[in-house]
Amino acid sequence: MIVLNGYLALNLLVGWASLDAEHKGEPPARWVKPLVLISIPWAISIHTVTAFIYSGLGARPFWLTALLAPRFLSSAFASGLPCSS
Repeated sequence: MIVLNGYLALNLLVGWASLDAEHKGEPPARWVKPLVLISIPWAISIHTVTAFIYSGLGARPFWLTALLAPRFLSSAFASGLPCSS
């Protein structure tokens, strides 16, 4: 719960500051970049925690594997947001 709520708060803060700066036609504040860099390992921890939760469900034998966290991470990278130019 801490990981999910922390990541939500982090993304809301970064998103709000970035969109507000773009709306005003200014560059984003300097404190946004460190928060973006913090959000990258935080995203990895979200997928790892989700994999640990799913691997504890005995009704799903496909999920009872140690490779579930890397599988979640690779699928997240493969289905990421498209690049906008």
